Amino acid sequence: MKKMAQFSEPSPKASRSTAAESSRDALASRLRRNAKTRQSSQQPRSSQQAVQWTAYDALTSRQSCSNLGYFNDPFSLLHPSWKLAPPAQKNPIIDRGTYVRFRTIKETIRAWSQNKGQQVISLGCGMDTMAMLVMASETHDEGTPTATSHEDKGAARLRFWGEVDFPEVTKEKVQWLTHCDEIHQYLKSGDEDDALVSDDGSELRTRRYCLLSGDLAEAQSSDMFGRFQAAGWDKSLQTLFIAECLLLYLRPAVKDTLLTYLSQNAAPGSMIISFEPILGSSPFSRTMRENMASRKLDIFPESSKESLKERFENCGWEQVIPATAWSKYQQIEQPELARLNRVEVLDEVEELQLMLSHYFFVTAKTT
Repeated sequence: MKKMAQFSEPSPKASRSTAAESSRDALASRLRRNAKTRQSSQQPRSSQQAVQWTAYDALTSRQSCSNLGYFNDPFSLLHPSWKLAPPAQKNPIIDRGTYVRFRTIKETIRAWSQNKGQQVISLGCGMDTMAMLVMASETHDEGTPTATSHEDKGAARLRFWGEVDFPEVTKEKVQWLTHCDEIHQYLKSGDEDDALVSDDGSELRTRRYCLLSGDLAEAQSSDMFGRFQAAGWDKSLQTLFIAECLLLYLRPAVKDTLLTYLSQNAAPGSMIISFEPILGSSPFSRTMRENMASRKLDIFPESSKESLKERFENCGWEQVIPATAWSKYQQIEQPELARLNRVEVLDEVEELQLMLSHYFFVTAKTT
């Protein structure tokens, strides 16, 4: 690992050094080339690359929702892709689904921290910005770019946030995070800049934040989490694990190995939240399978709520609770639903219900 150049506080554009501007311009050029490659290619070169590209699908969905006002995620809009080529507006059904996913994960993290949970590890993180949103909320500064600080008072201060994804994804994320002044301030530990970047540029570490590179389908769990320990994760303390649309792409034996390792090695009282589609024999399931195949994505979904619950239980997890995304949507308060309808009108409620009924959140704990 090499020491990064000293982080600087956000400063007016006119005062930035020529070197810093040149570095950001070079980053923008690289990201532009990467984006053009994804857009121009009829097909990814491999199933693995197809999975890597889903990181950008999730990012553009988050950007669409934040831009419209479904929720406030200014950090996603700081990704250079937003300025280079803002994505076309998504279907309102997709936006509502993204909103439910964001809201549920965020509420789970908030409840975790309010119960004094101090560690989070996101598996298959992609370009997710939740770590920055949580760290920004800790400042309790209403002037920060996130509007959530008033909601999180009384929560434990985050001790460690770890993330992992393919090196092809993390290299771009490291470049983004280390070249964005508005994000730099939340990566630092207080006034001290302790950020380290790996020699190949695919990993980033600070005292509280760690982004690792690795293929979860191939890596040994003990090696991967040993690297998290070396970066500051304390396995004796309770940890919240996040797995959003990850298990779908792992073969059954790999899923079992990963879930069993976590249940056996995480501290008692640790928790996992997973978000995955259930694809059985319904017409929607068949259509989704065909869509995934057309994108060269190899998938290994559960076929039912019961099989999903059973997998977690067989891997040593307790208090396994699967819930459809539709059930989470139905829990939204009427004033909030009215606000969403002002943000974007949704006429196809039955289609939304069909889609969200095929996606499940699973929460489970270790004992």
